[in-house]
Amino acid sequence: MPKAFNVGLIGCGHIAETYFRAHKYFNNFKIIKCADINKKAADKCAKIYKIKSVSVNELLKDKDIDAVIAPLKSVINKWYIAGLDGSRGMTAAALTEKVATIVGSQKTINCLTVKQAYQQAMVDSEQDDRVLIFGSFHTVEAAMRLIPECLDKEKL
Repeated sequence: MPKAFNVGLIGCGHIAETYFRAHKYFNNFKIIKCADINKKAADKCAKIYKIKSVSVNELLKDKDIDAVIAPLKSVINKWYIAGLDGSRGMTAAALTEKVATIVGSQKTINCLTVKQAYQQAMVDSEQDDRVLIFGSFHTVEAAMRLIPECLDKEKL
């Protein structure tokens, strides 16, 4: 049986029922938490489906970092970890600390912004190096605004 991924559901309105029905038919994910900007909706959903209700920010900060980082540990030489504006996820410092426990502190660089991380990676990279940018869509969008090939404003 394939590994079932634990999932947190954001949005507990009418569409939530569809996700819970789907989760019965597929064996690769299990909804364990729910969140909604309307706390009463999240609490109702949690009660019906016997899961935990949390705030949206709490759910966004609860990431399985080990599952993301461990498979990439042997193929990424340097980790440039950037912060984002707002309270949607972990701070760069907390994320850097967590990643360092997996890949080693000598491989992690804590950056205040995506721009700083991108610029430092460009300075440190050599001609045949590849730079992988990943994270939330906020992270990738901020980096794309810095990549010369992506600077056509009509495409963004």
